[in-house]
Amino acid sequence: MLDRIRSWLPGAVKKEPAKLTLEGSELLEWVNQKRSLTLLDVRDQKAYRGGHVKGSVLIPGSELPQRMHELRSDQLIVVLADSEAKAFKAARTMRQAGLEVMHLKGGIQAWPGKIVK
Repeated sequence: MLDRIRSWLPGAVKKEPAKLTLEGSELLEWVNQKRSLTLLDVRDQKAYRGGHVKGSVLIPGSELPQRMHELRSDQLIVVLADSEAKAFKAARTMRQAGLEVMHLKGGIQAWPGKIVK
């Protein structure tokens, strides 16, 4: 509400909305550059064991509200899930808790890199 009021004030600068999604190729580039980020897989354990992005952390979506404290709040978190909708839902939960979060557009199927077991 306050942002709406500020936007009507003379000389106010509208805040650009934060980018919320990442293309697979962009995320792969960031990983290859060794950027400081956490890859968070919110699928269930069976799906994770079936194949996941190397270096990703598993916290199933159903456990996320109780386990968010395990995540570093000082770096970007990128959510990976079976679908973009599930990733979006998990990312929204974490954003509401004040974490800096993006999600992989298209779900884990959009990951162009290697999947490990």
